[in-house]
Amino acid sequence: VSITPVREAFQILARDGLLELKQNKRAVVVGVTEKTIQEHFQIRAALESEACVLCCKNKIDFKRIDQILKVSREVIEDGDYESYASLNQTLHMELWLAAGNDKLQNMLSELWNGLSRGMKMHEEEYVRKSLKDHEEIVESIRSGNEVECYLKMHVHIEESCKNFLLQYTYIVRVYKSEILFFCKTSKMLN
Repeated sequence: VSITPVREAFQILARDGLLELKQNKRAVVVGVTEKTIQEHFQIRAALESEACVLCCKNKIDFKRIDQILKVSREVIEDGDYESYASLNQTLHMELWLAAGNDKLQNMLSELWNGLSRGMKMHEEEYVRKSLKDHEEIVESIRSGNEVECYLKMHVHIEESCKNFLLQYTYIVRVYKSEILFFCKTSKMLN
């Protein structure tokens, strides 16, 4: 592997706060914390909310968005939450594209490929709430209400952050208990 793609990857990880670059070409993994998760979703909320406002201003074509919502309803009724997770991402990306701002779309794509990619959607209540949010966001864009769509998207992303933090806290708690169990077991074997 050439050094250039590795250096670029390290710079992206450092920019996202997951890696600390040191002198003498060293790098230290910082890891994910509640603070990095919150900051990630705060930036997403601001950018995605602005994308919705741009959609209002651009008087977008809703054909693909409406189709995504229709299929989303169908997969939820079938209990296929994994497919919904993919459709969720597709809807968000379609809104970024419709916003008509390439820089904004690229920034959001980079954010999505970071922490947001790890989101699992498996609880029926959360999935149904997500779809309802999407429908309300799209309806506020369709009606041209810039303030409403901005606020609805912002709240939607804040809810995603809360859900992500719940998953993160659970995983950290389980991981810590497994390490503790391993340490106790190791002491008993010695």
